[in-house]
Amino acid sequence: MHTTQSDRAYAFKAQLTMEPGAKAVLPRGGYDGTTPSFNFAGSLVACRVRTIDGSERLPFGTPVEVEIEVIAALDSYNSIRSGSEFKLNYGGLVVASGRVGNTILRK
Repeated sequence: MHTTQSDRAYAFKAQLTMEPGAKAVLPRGGYDGTTPSFNFAGSLVACRVRTIDGSERLPFGTPVEVEIEVIAALDSYNSIRSGSEFKLNYGGLVVASGRVGNTILRK
């Protein structure tokens, strides 16, 4: 069976900073496995955030290295490049911003 781009999960490492203003939506901060919307080039799709260092929480205002797994189809997969900027939205608010590190394409 031929696998198309939309049949695969797309994941990449990124530097992510939780916005201090996100405390209104996420009073305890972000956490490993959280599923906000990934906002890239105007497209909002579901994603999962995983900590790389094994910590359970994502602190506000401190850049941390994470893995972002896009868990829904995204038309602009091919536009995501190392260094691309993105935002994470939750409850209609921007809760984090980041920059793409190494891209990883996997099933």
